[in-house]
Amino acid sequence: MSIRETEDCLDTVMVNIYDLFDLCCDAYVAGLEDAPFPNNFYLDRIKNLAYGYLPSSQKVLFEAYLDNKDYLPPTEIIIDTH
Repeated sequence: MSIRETEDCLDTVMVNIYDLFDLCCDAYVAGLEDAPFPNNFYLDRIKNLAYGYLPSSQKVLFEAYLDNKDYLPPTEIIIDTH
């Protein structure tokens, strides 16, 4: 893995072509009806492979993203006063 740094910020990660191929295959096969394993099998492989390429600074941001549940849409609280 090779990482290019610019302005103290990691902005590029070079991905091994074999890993990229595996990512594409797993993502595609997960959506097929005749896939030999459940969707979660392929999703876990994709997550593990992609996470390995994250620089440590991005892993910290990713953990905060999960801890804060930033993936959830904002909630709107409506108070009925009638």
